[in-house]
Amino acid sequence: MSKTASNSAVNASQAQISQNKMNQTGCSRGLSADSKKVDPENKSTSAVNTTTNIVLRRVFGSRIKPRVAWITNEAVRRGFSPGDSLTSEDSSALCKSRFRFASENPLRDCRSSMKTSVKNQVTPERLMQFGFAYAPPLVIGAAVSNKVFDSLASGAKTVEQLSRETGTSARGLRAIMNALVGLDLLKKDRHGNFSLTPESEAFLVSNKPGTLAGFFPMNMKRLIPLWLKLDEIVRTGRPAEARNEEHPGTEFFTELVENIIPMSYGSANALGDHLKLANAKTETRVLDLAAGSGIWGIVLAQKSPRVQVTAVDWAGMIPTTKRITQKFGVGDRFRFIEGDLLEANFGTGYNIATLGHILHSEGEERSRQLLKKTFRALKSGGTIVIAEWLVNDERTEPLPSLMFAVQMLVNTEKGDTFSFNEIKNWLEEADFKKVRKLGAPGPSPLILATKR
Repeated sequence: MSKTASNSAVNASQAQISQNKMNQTGCSRGLSADSKKVDPENKSTSAVNTTTNIVLRRVFGSRIKPRVAWITNEAVRRGFSPGDSLTSEDSSALCKSRFRFASENPLRDCRSSMKTSVKNQVTPERLMQFGFAYAPPLVIGAAVSNKVFDSLASGAKTVEQLSRETGTSARGLRAIMNALVGLDLLKKDRHGNFSLTPESEAFLVSNKPGTLAGFFPMNMKRLIPLWLKLDEIVRTGRPAEARNEEHPGTEFFTELVENIIPMSYGSANALGDHLKLANAKTETRVLDLAAGSGIWGIVLAQKSPRVQVTAVDWAGMIPTTKRITQKFGVGDRFRFIEGDLLEANFGTGYNIATLGHILHSEGEERSRQLLKKTFRALKSGGTIVIAEWLVNDERTEPLPSLMFAVQMLVNTEKGDTFSFNEIKNWLEEADFKKVRKLGAPGPSPLILATKR
């Protein structure tokens, strides 16, 4: 064998070894298949198990396989399904892409390891994807409104069958159902039969307990129209409609709260387990502030018959809260207080106080006042629990919480998202001690503190 041929063989062998190693590790340490790799702000692995499966192959093209997926509580969770490894095709496509993960940039290592000849090339691909980012929630909303998921709950159907069953045009159904296949929310076989995926069956069929079906049509009706005024809102710094105020807010929240129960149910359940409410020997009094659906108090009441809940909210919201507590079978253990959070008389002697996604709409000044008032309502040794969309101290991540801050700009006078350390300082200012995080399903970990 000639020296040139020998060198070529060695190089080919080394390249194959490098490729095999890359396939096993996901191209770099940053794309490890370690199933325990989770957001440092949220130690719970449950978010990994609730992957939305809006798969990155839809971003990169057919080259990427379903193992790389979007995650609900972060822009993208880094990682793959436990035990998976990338194929060479996956590695090459992913490493050459321009997609950036939420809290680190493993693709920097990918580019290095691939020794690609094109370095740091800037393309318009990502911006073009953003340009169509409005489409998925609208497609899902249209499918919910036209009973696509409900109809497929009984079995696979063709477009023509679904058209006859729902009274919806075949042309319209074909367009959105094919798009839903692209979003991995429907499956289609070679005969043109569409069926649900595990994800759409669990969360987009209207009669399922954890359904999010109602959220998407409401999103189209209540949220998106105000976002269309964002340029003017940014110019003035004023919301299109101040939904943190009672009169405009009551109608909005009456429709919203039941549709977002799944966002808080898991967190409330984790809280109840952490507090060991099932082992309560004496009465445990819960103060559910700005209760809305009442889901925080409901879940805690389900943990033990010894739990009694006081729900505080606007007068116009209380009928909704009562109806939902009765629906969950715990209405007899609730009492209700009507009024603004800073004006209503909470009473005293509570063991637990919950503020489930409330501070962001109240803004800093009212939040600090509310925490001091809540401190006075708790008994010594009592626990305050705060659920929020937390940002880091620099306000550079995570992306969903940064976007939610814009939601607050659009819908409230002074609302915002806050960091753990900001809220920790407010709690300590109110004389709470032992401020800590509790990993739980949801956009961010819960914040707990104790009244000494």
